Amino acid sequence: MQIGILLYFFYFLFIVIWKEKIVDYMYILGILYGLEEGFYYSVYNIIETDVVDNQNRAKYIGVFTLIKNVISIFFPLLFGVFIQNCGFISAVFFSLFIVLIELLLSQFFHDGNIPKMKKTNFKAFYQKVKKDAKFQRILAMKFCGGLTYSEGALSYVVTIYIIKVFSESLSLGIFTSVFCLISALIGFLFAKIIHPKYYRSLIISTSIVTIVLLCVMILHCNFFTIVLYHLFQTISKTLTDLVNEKNTSNFSNTEGIRKEFKIEYFLSIETALLMGRVISNGLFILMAFTNSDFIMAIFVGFAAMRAISSIRLQSLFNES
Repeated sequence: MQIGILLYFFYFLFIVIWKEKIVDYMYILGILYGLEEGFYYSVYNIIETDVVDNQNRAKYIGVFTLIKNVISIFFPLLFGVFIQNCGFISAVFFSLFIVLIELLLSQFFHDGNIPKMKKTNFKAFYQKVKKDAKFQRILAMKFCGGLTYSEGALSYVVTIYIIKVFSESLSLGIFTSVFCLISALIGFLFAKIIHPKYYRSLIISTSIVTIVLLCVMILHCNFFTIVLYHLFQTISKTLTDLVNEKNTSNFSNTEGIRKEFKIEYFLSIETALLMGRVISNGLFILMAFTNSDFIMAIFVGFAAMRAISSIRLQSLFNES
């Protein structure tokens, strides 16, 4: 985890240094970002599910989503003002100070369920979960997430549509901030108000509207269709992500996985996510060489697959 934190500092530092020349070094940044994500989340997911018990999961991820989105609104603005007034060197030292705080805080987190075996045992793990319907549906949900919004190409395509309409930086910033506030509000509602018995119906209703509006936006791209789609997409994606994260983390704490196979579990579902991302981004590259309308139709299908996989997963958790 600490290696991941340090790598992210260098990733951020290089973005600030290279500025408009960043395109010339995108491969280096890609490698840094991949290593940072891998090192950090390979440990974070395990520790987080140990620290937060299943009974408090919804409250935790809801509050976390609230705080994360509020910070994403104000921090870029404040940091930009800080660079302008205090200079680049001061900004670098400020970033380093934040990294040091992260490293210090990471010392307080320890894995409470260290497996007895020192090496991973995927064969024994798959023997245990091969007939588990929840695990199979979690894999399907993760794969479909990679096909769509979890660093999949659909999120990039939507961003292109947004930039196409909001050509001014100020308008784009306001647009982004408003939808961050919506995500923050959903996080609050998820933590405090929304009952688990409503998860499935909320995913169904918001997903249907979002997919219909995605089709409308593709056929008629303008200010109104983009705002309307992004509104429901923000609601649907945030809510679905919260429910899926709760279910995925809770399953890792089930008997037989919690103490013995948590590493194998998270590596398996992250592999499914990665496979989805590879396919999705491969199609994104193909858009430059083939009929983009056909590729977009495929992405609409991917969005439907993600919704169905999330609904089926939640149905299983409702039964248990």
